[in-house]
Amino acid sequence: MHENIQQIALHEAGHALAHILTGRQFSFVTIDPGKLKIHTDGKSLGYLQPITPYYHDKVNYSRITPNEFYQNFSEDLTILSAYVAQRIFSKDFDRTGSKTDFLALNKSGLINQPEPFSSSYKKFLIAYTFQLLSLDVHKQLILKIADELLKNGTLTATQVQKIVDQHIGTE
Repeated sequence: MHENIQQIALHEAGHALAHILTGRQFSFVTIDPGKLKIHTDGKSLGYLQPITPYYHDKVNYSRITPNEFYQNFSEDLTILSAYVAQRIFSKDFDRTGSKTDFLALNKSGLINQPEPFSSSYKKFLIAYTFQLLSLDVHKQLILKIADELLKNGTLTATQVQKIVDQHIGTE
């Protein structure tokens, strides 16, 4: 087991919660080494299996519809959320998984638009993601999802949704 397994669980919990919050479907999230060997390159320390692949369409911000913007924005948010979740709970952490996420973000249709849109969008995405995941309820959910990942190794999307629903029901 990796020495920073708690950080990996927080990272994956950030991805999972963002998927729930944006309505982006996923199959499962895992930190289980056996499942990682099956579903990844074998080097990944955690993984979330999205239903819809990321960045399947190129976008032109001058012609983007609100629905297309939200689709692209939600993809970016779900990727960035893992890094943000780790930053919220620890300023000093292993950024290995985040490097892979940042490489994925570099394929974002909105991030790759001409200036000044690109810079403005990046600032908005980062600020929004930090604000969203810094809400007390979301910080508690990240911790609960991470704790369940540490106990079980893998959670289905249904299990993550149940954690969210149970916690929200107690507010």
